[in-house]
Amino acid sequence: MKLIFKRQAYQTNAVASVVDCFAGQPLGQGLSYRIDPGKAAASVQARHQAVDEMEGFKNAELALSDHELLENIQTVQRRQNLPVSDQLVTTPVCKINLDIEMETGTGKTYCYIKTVKSQ
Repeated sequence: MKLIFKRQAYQTNAVASVVDCFAGQPLGQGLSYRIDPGKAAASVQARHQAVDEMEGFKNAELALSDHELLENIQTVQRRQNLPVSDQLVTTPVCKINLDIEMETGTGKTYCYIKTVKSQ
């Protein structure tokens, strides 16, 4: 079975809107992140390379200020005729929360993946 995806303009626009929220963020240069060993069992660790040598993926630290992020988000909201936020939505575990809201079956997962690959 081969999956074939059509490029949908609304999906491309959704991805561009997410990327535009981070306008001005410098592109990362390679990976230098170590995986948190957590409480993995010794047998699991034995099947992998030494935990202190394992590398993983993570987002680069945000270089944008809260003010710059909010301005970018407000620009996207105005362009999409959405209510304009007056502050960033934060949680104890996350500095910023953004949603991609689309109807069921319209390709949210595809947009998430495409956003990760966008620069």
